[in-house]
Amino acid sequence: MYYIGIDLGTSAVKLLLMEESGKICNIVSREYPLFFPHPGWSEQKPEDWFAQSMEGMKELTKDIDRAQVAGIGFGGQMHGLVTLDKDDNVIRPAILWNDGRTGEETEYLNTVIGKDKLSQYTANIAFAGFTAPKILWMQKNEPENFKKVVKIMLPKDYLAYRLSGSFCTDVSDASGMLLLDVKNRCWSKEMMEICHVTREQLPDLFESYEPVGTLKPEIAKELSDAGMELGNHSYSHPDLVTIGAEAAAQQVSNTDAALKAATPGTKKALHDISAAVTKAVHWIINCAPFGILGLVYNTVSTNGLSIFTDYGKLLALLVGCMLFTVFVTNPIIVFSMLRRNPYPLILKCLKESGLTAFFTRSSAANIPMNMALCEKLGLNEDNYSVSIPLGSTINMDGAAITITVMSLAAAHTMGISVDIPTAIILSVLAAVSACGASGVAGGSLLLIPLACSLFGISNDVAMQVVGVGFIIGVVQDSVETCLNSSSDVLLTATAELYQRRKAGEDIVLIPNK
Repeated sequence: MYYIGIDLGTSAVKLLLMEESGKICNIVSREYPLFFPHPGWSEQKPEDWFAQSMEGMKELTKDIDRAQVAGIGFGGQMHGLVTLDKDDNVIRPAILWNDGRTGEETEYLNTVIGKDKLSQYTANIAFAGFTAPKILWMQKNEPENFKKVVKIMLPKDYLAYRLSGSFCTDVSDASGMLLLDVKNRCWSKEMMEICHVTREQLPDLFESYEPVGTLKPEIAKELSDAGMELGNHSYSHPDLVTIGAEAAAQQVSNTDAALKAATPGTKKALHDISAAVTKAVHWIINCAPFGILGLVYNTVSTNGLSIFTDYGKLLALLVGCMLFTVFVTNPIIVFSMLRRNPYPLILKCLKESGLTAFFTRSSAANIPMNMALCEKLGLNEDNYSVSIPLGSTINMDGAAITITVMSLAAAHTMGISVDIPTAIILSVLAAVSACGASGVAGGSLLLIPLACSLFGISNDVAMQVVGVGFIIGVVQDSVETCLNSSSDVLLTATAELYQRRKAGEDIVLIPNK
């Protein structure tokens, strides 16, 4: 049997075909446009999501018996707003998670309604990216469109509805709409009244593991597959599957075997394409500082300059811990392995990897830069071609620091005494949990409630801590990603140079070239 995973991203839909054993059979990506009708706005057409998902599934399953596909699972964009009329037509382009138009509505919810009430109703406070402020914005600015609204849903739920006819969502994603009574796992009556929506306009709630329907006959016919069970899985991380080191190595090995049979011209063409893509990514990354400045402006304009004084100590503690790791912990590890001054290598990694990662806030986007740096350091391509992509997924020391410090800060604020053994357990738990926190800005914050539960801190308080993390995330997440990405290269180089030293070779940390 086969299973399909659909990850509805902001720039493309990514589809994965997997055997029930866990073997990955095929991966397909289909892009669609992103629109910015005004500064700070971000929209997409839901029809594009569906069209590209259908084409992607056809391409994904072209070499298999489609009757053997047992289920489809969804993940992807959270917080967005998709609205349908009585005929199931999309009323307006979807307002995405990264849209910043709802500053006034967010301020209204947090100040007029009040953060205490919001926390009581939803275990959260309002942020510009959440769905509820988008609904209020549409009421105020597009009243004629709002009168037509019959169904309100999230982006991935639109796909489920188009494929199965099931008007549904899962409680995980629903909690990010600011409409869900998290404690009772149902829609909040108070928030529905505040947002002037009815229960009928909101989807049915399912747990993430529950099936929600079957493919429509016309969809099944188009895909040449009848009766495919449709699942509704929610992922906070955009990658549906994270493969282990052994699987990654096997895939690299299979690729190498295929390339050995290729002609020299084919190999050269692939090499040139790879170099061109790397160069293009480098140009894009050079423009990233402008994006960071925009994020800072958006955060300050939404929350005011007071955030720098209100949360400055916490931010300084987080950044200080990460800098300690960079300039103390990592040097100790490198020196113990190589018996050389570690700082030239560390500074090299920070300059050529950490700096770009700071501005992109994505370890995955920084993979080409890290691969190029490994080549400069004279490392074995067979090693770093596996370790760098793998490290971008599971090497999350910065995220572990964020989870640990934020949880300990919450415990301190609540007057909870934390002994050394418990702190060690928390650190280990954070380090293990952080391995799955990559790929989304602020992804580590989503694991704070898990860590807070170790101290008996309620989910209501934990989500307030997450809210604080989102406010300072424009700096915290950048420094965190800087540490994560630079460590990928540093640890890769250390491991290989250690093996060379053990073999009796004279190692050089920074080659003269």
